[in-house]
Amino acid sequence: MKRKWLIVTLVCVLLVLAAAACTPKDEAASPSETNEGGGEGRFTLTVLHTGNMHGNVDQVGKLAQYVKSVKASGHALYLDTGDLFKGNPVVDIPHGEPMIDLMNDAGLDAMAVGNLDFDYGQEQFARNMENSRFPWLSANMEVVDSSVPIKQPQPYVVFEMDGVKVGVLGLTQAPPETRRSGIAGLEFRDYASTVERYASLREETDILIALTHIGMDEGRRLAERFDWFDLIVSGDSGDPSGGPVVVNGTPIVQTGADLQYIGRVTLELDRATGETRLADSRLQPLAELKETDPAVQDKVEAYKKELEDMLNEVIGRTVNGLSAEGLYEKDVPVGNFWTDAMRDAHDAEIAFTNNGGIRNQIAPGDITVNDIYKIEPFQNRVMIVEMTGQALYDVIEYSYTREGRNRIDLQTSGLHYTIVTDGSGAFKSAQLTVEGQPVDPARVYRVAVPDFLGTGGDGYRFEGKVVDEDAGVLTDAMIQYARKLTQEKGSVDYASEGRIRIRKEG
Repeated sequence: MKRKWLIVTLVCVLLVLAAAACTPKDEAASPSETNEGGGEGRFTLTVLHTGNMHGNVDQVGKLAQYVKSVKASGHALYLDTGDLFKGNPVVDIPHGEPMIDLMNDAGLDAMAVGNLDFDYGQEQFARNMENSRFPWLSANMEVVDSSVPIKQPQPYVVFEMDGVKVGVLGLTQAPPETRRSGIAGLEFRDYASTVERYASLREETDILIALTHIGMDEGRRLAERFDWFDLIVSGDSGDPSGGPVVVNGTPIVQTGADLQYIGRVTLELDRATGETRLADSRLQPLAELKETDPAVQDKVEAYKKELEDMLNEVIGRTVNGLSAEGLYEKDVPVGNFWTDAMRDAHDAEIAFTNNGGIRNQIAPGDITVNDIYKIEPFQNRVMIVEMTGQALYDVIEYSYTREGRNRIDLQTSGLHYTIVTDGSGAFKSAQLTVEGQPVDPARVYRVAVPDFLGTGGDGYRFEGKVVDEDAGVLTDAMIQYARKLTQEKGSVDYASEGRIRIRKEG
């Protein structure tokens, strides 16, 4: 029972107690009859939670031991909000399979489907889901094309512990930010209508949890509209919450990214009233834990060792490093190297990459294969598109104004651009040049982009003729170019070169 039934339940309890006062002592109801599931009238549940792991496996041995010890001490569930993959070549090169193996051993009970979980393609999504000993949950995802290899995920799962039913409802970002090919044949409903569709779970469960990959802001809106959930576990937001955020009586928690923390929430259910309260919520830094599951950690080390030689190969050297500092205001060294590599590998006049795809920078010294995978962990392919100059102007305007951000979003090679703004920073116009000449709106240019962008990621529309939808792996282009520059120039070094500028007027 949920909060809205509390008053009714209390009335019923009072009536029962009044009746009991008039009943002979030897005919009074036994505790087992008045307390479903037995116990002292209170049920305690520990909810362990992680999210946005991005393939980080170094702490999984500690994670597994912590989960094991908590489960051994009482009723507990371990839940994850999705995005298990994409961020570590140890996991990404074998397309996520090591992470599934490790989470099986770590005792994961359920996972919400995250947007990055689609990034390896639909066949691998299906394979990873099939190999999981835990359910992948998404109540708002529907497979509408039976020809795709992905099977319909479960919308929810109900765990029964000591007579108490704990429901976990999954929600996925709608639509997921991933390659369009990864979600072809799938539809994603809005969150509110989905929750209403499963309103019956209020009555069918004693504790109801929303396991979501929709971000903290959407989680707040969900709690504002529905007071059905005893807990919302949030994912797709980068920062740890630092404590529960309570909205409309509903606690919302999240751990942040990259497996730095495991969250621990204690819920207490009063069996007599059906009321559930938040007793405790905290974040446990995994690095501070002392105990490790040796079998799980041995697996981690074996997976790392398997790719060690390849990842540690030195492919170049940089004296100054390739910084990403200031990428939302200007061109940056890592962005200049990245886009130059794309243009060089694929004989393009222009190359772009999005700032959101740049996930690291390279320190001074030797450049390894692993360094390249760290700055581009998504295994994007390169697309070649023939675009008019007018289409380029449209892309640049969209990149700056996207979602009202008013900031640089595209690093570039071959094309220089200046964003002209008003005094408040709002977009007024853009000035584009190629080889020092203004871009001709009617001319067609050969453009290289990551396939995430080329297929509509982040709402981008690279309008034109796709001449090669898979020209090669993006990381391969950067590895090749690092070798080339080191051989020809002795090092891979860039500065902010003025490829991108912002000029305020007024």
